[in-house]
Amino acid sequence: MLDPQIQQEPEPLEKKMQVKLRRSERRRVSSSKYPGQDYITLTDNGEPHNFSEAMESIEKGEWIKVMEEEMSSLHENHTYDLVKLPKGRKALKNEWVYRLKTEKGSSRPRYKA
Repeated sequence: MLDPQIQQEPEPLEKKMQVKLRRSERRRVSSSKYPGQDYITLTDNGEPHNFSEAMESIEKGEWIKVMEEEMSSLHENHTYDLVKLPKGRKALKNEWVYRLKTEKGSSRPRYKA
């Protein structure tokens, strides 16, 4: 039998705080209203996030056209000069950003890259 005057060491706080997590047993059901890629199109206005998505979309021709226009504009405005990369230097990383712009009085979106 334990002597009441001798105190036992308390349990560590970590041991007291351990709680067993419960997982939901609810069965997950996919949306039948917006299946697959239809849902993605509704949430992001149909804008591709990267070059691969632009090339896989049904508007591929439009995206290629605006990318070529953008590259032509950069070249015509002498925005940059292509030079040989100096030793020990890294090239800048670039990525395309795709947007569909809607203008007042127009029902057709304008593609921007």
